[in-house]
Amino acid sequence: MTDQTIETPIELLRENEMSPRAQFLWIYLSAHPEQSRYTQEQLCAAIGIGNNGQQFNKYVAQLEANGWLRVNRRVKPHRYELLRKNTEENTLW
Repeated sequence: MTDQTIETPIELLRENEMSPRAQFLWIYLSAHPEQSRYTQEQLCAAIGIGNNGQQFNKYVAQLEANGWLRVNRRVKPHRYELLRKNTEENTLW
């Protein structure tokens, strides 16, 4: 992997119960390690859903339910921790 590429786990792309937007959200977060926190508005815009918070929350819930994301909601803006299918291998954003 170089600074111009990212690794996307094939297991993420094989998750049938997750939408492509949820998968893209995970990929987007993994491609931006320099930013530690995001607002919901920033992430909605990044994945192309405008300001639709309800849709965004659905995608975050899909990632969380399938073990790909952990969200610290005690801080504002929230902290997003990428996981690799409920393993110890993770990255904070």
